[in-house]
Amino acid sequence: AAQACGDFRNQDWEIIEKEWIELFDEKPNWGKRHAICNDLSPYAATISYNYNTPANTSEIKNEAERILKETEHECEWLYTTMHQGKPIGKINCIVWSDVLICNNCGKEFVYWDAAVDKENKCLRDDFYCPYCNAIHSKNNISKVYESVFDAFMNKTISRNKSVPVVLVYTVNKKRFEKRPDEFDLSTIKKIDDYKIHSYVPVYLLPDGGETQRNVKIGVTSVHQFYTKRNLIALSTFYNHIQESKLSNKLRFIFTGMINRSTRMNKVHFSKYLNGKSDWDAGYLKGTLYIPPFSVESSVLAQITNKLERYLKAIPMLPKEYDNAISIGSANAINMEDNSVDYIFTDPPFGHAVC
Repeated sequence: AAQACGDFRNQDWEIIEKEWIELFDEKPNWGKRHAICNDLSPYAATISYNYNTPANTSEIKNEAERILKETEHECEWLYTTMHQGKPIGKINCIVWSDVLICNNCGKEFVYWDAAVDKENKCLRDDFYCPYCNAIHSKNNISKVYESVFDAFMNKTISRNKSVPVVLVYTVNKKRFEKRPDEFDLSTIKKIDDYKIHSYVPVYLLPDGGETQRNVKIGVTSVHQFYTKRNLIALSTFYNHIQESKLSNKLRFIFTGMINRSTRMNKVHFSKYLNGKSDWDAGYLKGTLYIPPFSVESSVLAQITNKLERYLKAIPMLPKEYDNAISIGSANAINMEDNSVDYIFTDPPFGHAVC
């Protein structure tokens, strides 16, 4: 906002000036403001820094494309699928479905297969067990849980069972959709056995209503919000970023894509079933909700998308940087008395909405 004050000749400046005169009986003193931004969050500071810092388009483009190429070389196998008997398809996304257990016969079945009605283009409120035809709804059925060894936490955990049901991929920019085949299931097994040697965020979630929302399905740590496939790709990409001379700028691309790389992305059924979208998916903002049908989006595609958008935004960034951005307590800001004329504070939210 402080940077934008220097460019007041926008479509609203006359309205703003009129309101100011009505309030203070004088014209506003137009011009760029100098801001001191302080936050406890490194994430918030990274966003502020990159929004307000000049960037060299060609330098970032060359470095980002180099890292993307290295990441693709190491991770291409993660997002490769078979097409007409050849491993040439590039996976865009995979839909995973919860596995449920029939309250009547006790057999397991895939929620997607029972509840999605493509013929009538709807998601059924009530659906039938494929084995005994007992009727169920999503509110009176139980999930299946499985015990798996979490190598990052070095212990066996219990989590809800989920299986891949739809795979969307491209060949020469043409889109295809299929049920995961033996090749895809073999890749998943290879992924499960793969050992990641670079950084993975294994942090227990703090106390709080929202942070503990997914404990019942086995999610107690940050890394469990991601599939193993996307963890490998994200970790590889992040490792290359940390080694780059432009790590501050490239981390901005990374933080901009991590939410769309989580298990929190869900299918927008109204668009999918009516054929209006190429698998449009998104996460519920303000929550840490993991849906029963989660969309695993390709990290490689996410990197490409974010890089393109960032390069388009660079010309709109300021040409110089003269604001201060810091991380830490507001009590520790080293400022002279009477040195600021306007203060805007944002209250600490704590674990209530974390």
